[in-house]
Amino acid sequence: MTGALAAAALTVMHFVHSGWPLANADPVLVSAAGILFLFAYAFKAWGWQRLFTEDERPEALTLAAAGGAASVGGVALPGRFDEAIRIAVVRRGPGKKTAGIGAICLTLIIVGLLDSAALTPMASVAAAGSGSGGVQVGFALVAASSSCSSRASRACRSSAAGRWAAGCRSTRLAGAPPRRRGS
Repeated sequence: MTGALAAAALTVMHFVHSGWPLANADPVLVSAAGILFLFAYAFKAWGWQRLFTEDERPEALTLAAAGGAASVGGVALPGRFDEAIRIAVVRRGPGKKTAGIGAICLTLIIVGLLDSAALTPMASVAAAGSGSGGVQVGFALVAASSSCSSRASRACRSSAAGRWAAGCRSTRLAGAPPRRRGS
């Protein structure tokens, strides 16, 4: 509690001395950006929901809450704790509790690959349009890693392991015993 109050006091002092960052922004554009962000957030939760099989699909609102909790927790916690927060909220949130940890983790990996593929064009344009060499290198690295991850996912689908994983149901990955050959 004391730490939160100290952080709030430091934040207020920062804005008193340096001013509000959006003081000169166009309110219409800021509102439009906020509305687009909310639509994108809802669309991402809906898309994440579609990655689960129908019998174990969590509610879209639960997935949106998991994303929000991970965003807030990702600011305060180090590393990939945001993914652990997502998993905990989906497992303990309201609605169906049939999705296993394996299924949730697999869908999080797929959502991460989709996010990475979505960043490729934006990072490429930003790298080309930037005037600073360091910024160009940073955006070029983001674009290259996004491109590599999409190529890796395509290569995985064509391999034997990729075909096996695509044929598996997420319930099997979530802890159900694998079928034995010949039975």
